[in-house]
Amino acid sequence: MREYKIYGGVPLEGRVQIGGAKNGALPLLFAALLAEGESVFYNMPDIGDVRLAGELLCRMGARVVWRDPHTVSVCRADFSPDSPDARLTGKIRASSYLLGLSLGGWGRASAPATGGCNFGNRPLNCHYDLFHALGATGDAALSAPRGLHGGTYTFPFVSVGATVNALLVAARLEETVELFGCATEPHVVDLERYLLLLGVRIEGVGTPHLTLRGSKHLVGHAYGVAPDDIEAGTYLLAACATRGRVELVSVTPRVLAPLLAVLEEGGCRVTCGRDSVLADAGGWVGGTVTETAPFPGFPTDLQPPLVAALCFGTRAATVRECVWANRFRYTAALEKMGARMDICGDTLTVFPTEMHPASMEATDLRGGAAMVIAALAARGRSTLEGVELIERGYENLPRKLRGLGAEIL
Repeated sequence: MREYKIYGGVPLEGRVQIGGAKNGALPLLFAALLAEGESVFYNMPDIGDVRLAGELLCRMGARVVWRDPHTVSVCRADFSPDSPDARLTGKIRASSYLLGLSLGGWGRASAPATGGCNFGNRPLNCHYDLFHALGATGDAALSAPRGLHGGTYTFPFVSVGATVNALLVAARLEETVELFGCATEPHVVDLERYLLLLGVRIEGVGTPHLTLRGSKHLVGHAYGVAPDDIEAGTYLLAACATRGRVELVSVTPRVLAPLLAVLEEGGCRVTCGRDSVLADAGGWVGGTVTETAPFPGFPTDLQPPLVAALCFGTRAATVRECVWANRFRYTAALEKMGARMDICGDTLTVFPTEMHPASMEATDLRGGAAMVIAALAARGRSTLEGVELIERGYENLPRKLRGLGAEIL
């Protein structure tokens, strides 16, 4: 188990380059196998989950080649949907995308043992309901003995994963599929735009109501992965916790709007350029009232980093988690550092207090990021173990933080 040693209490200052989005890159890798020929992805984040997904697809016969640290070529090659490697599928949540890919492209799919972060029940029921609505049969193993057909489906709740699987299963179906209640997260829109380039007809891109008509003759295409709004938000919240001054480059300010509104409410001065955001957090007081929600609401993946930043405010604050149950597991580590919190159901209240360094272990990807933020702000040396979980979604985190003046080994 690897660890970070963090010497906190230094305000972060400087400029940081934001990479491609983890949550956007993963669906694109799977979608590329629906097309004939090669797709080349630029701005691909070189992180644990992306490498793992590439290895999984290669084990199933696809060809995934890293041309450089941020350019990846992908093609179907000899891909077979049968017998995915359970050792690998059990490590990433994105392995669930094998369902839509395999059923849509090959007419059959085996249910993978999905992994990812553990913060509550994450069933695939609505994925299967969608597949059944389009003509699939089976549960653990799916097939379409009479072929898939078009249809209409309404998601019972907003689900990024189910929306991605709907796009994958419909991409090669030459009948109309109409979807209501789709997720509109930036990385879902990224997938929709890529599928348009491959030859899928999609009406309503970026909205909850999509109408699709696929093609069996999709052709690979080059595509640039959109910036990672969660990585960007993590650095902005680290700036708040340390009362620093950090500029992000290669970002989309419009996508960050839900977070930026919270930062300004908490006393941070925000200046947006065309593809940059400058946060001056010298006046950070916290005291915000926030609820997580599907896009365009405040992202659940930034809830843990936000709570860490609020621990270093001067006013009490509340955060309500409305997307995932049991996403407050990381708070035990913050309490070990002296944080005063009260959790009542889905709502957490943070009270101002003095924080001190501690030894911790990452519980999950974003919870681990919260611990890094707290360690950066608490004066003294903290030790954080289990950083492999963090590096699933953050590329070169220690190096980027050192570029902002942090002492992290």
